[in-house]
Amino acid sequence: MLLVALFIIGSGVGSIIFQRFVLPPLSALPLLRNVKILDSETPIIITRREEIRIDAGVNIQEVLSRAKGALVKIYERTNVLSGVIVTNDGLIVAPSAGLKSGAKLTVVSSNGTPLDGIVAFTDELSGLAFLKIQAKDLPVLNEARSVNKNPGEALFALSLEESLNVSVRSVLLHTRSAAEPSISRVHDLFRFNAGLVLDPTLPSTAAGSVIVDKDGSLVGFVVNGKDPQVIRTEDLKIALSKFLESGDKQIIWPRLAVNYLIIAPSQARILELPAKHGVVLRQGTQILQAGDFIYQVDGRDISLEEGFEQMLFAKKPGEKVKFKLLRQGKQQEIEINL
Repeated sequence: MLLVALFIIGSGVGSIIFQRFVLPPLSALPLLRNVKILDSETPIIITRREEIRIDAGVNIQEVLSRAKGALVKIYERTNVLSGVIVTNDGLIVAPSAGLKSGAKLTVVSSNGTPLDGIVAFTDELSGLAFLKIQAKDLPVLNEARSVNKNPGEALFALSLEESLNVSVRSVLLHTRSAAEPSISRVHDLFRFNAGLVLDPTLPSTAAGSVIVDKDGSLVGFVVNGKDPQVIRTEDLKIALSKFLESGDKQIIWPRLAVNYLIIAPSQARILELPAKHGVVLRQGTQILQAGDFIYQVDGRDISLEEGFEQMLFAKKPGEKVKFKLLRQGKQQEIEINL
């Protein structure tokens, strides 16, 4: 009986039972109060893989094991690119630079399997290329909202090398992923205005890398440019949804020929506007006027988490949208067709 009891206590389940139900009454006994092994606050480490919890540090091997299966290497003529699987039936995103719709290519998965693929569409606004391969039950990454990540948080840039090893770069999130409010920087609706700002900045060779957190969840994707832009998971999902809605052919983005300032409550007070998040138009249209302060889209407040461009990019061309705005000190509600 003694050996059986020792075996149970030595097991993972026995350790939990011993800690929660046996230690408290024992540690209350006068003779045993100072015995540290009976301290009910002493953590018990359970070594079974599925019960590992990463709190203080980051387990790189766990991150790689969760992410590696979704990474791919892409070969198109003389181009060698990195990409990531985004649907389990064979849709892949990669940087669009150098790729043309209809181009044939070879995709190599992390287990070394080569598959024939084709470039379904390249999107100028997001900088993404959508590739298709014939496959089923492929691994995809979990998604994390980038707006929930805090400045200084540790992230990782991962990409599959030709050797099928994974390149790992450790980076920190420099600022929040939302578009930065400013009364001097002018934005438009011909690109994503928000992105991940990382420290240190990534080199051009990092294009096609995924940005993941310590849980191996997707936070962003590195696209084209001399200083590669890192689009957020939220924007990647918008582009992906639009591509799937198009029947896997192309993305048609809504266009609104305005440029504007992104305003936070602190900037709004400087401009003698209501202390709200919103945008001030610098250039208007026939219906919208320069100087209009738009703070609601279809009844939803503009915020750092859901910005003006994100709300509009989720719409379809020709769709009606209602703006609540302040024009020359008077509140108005205006409806337009995108």
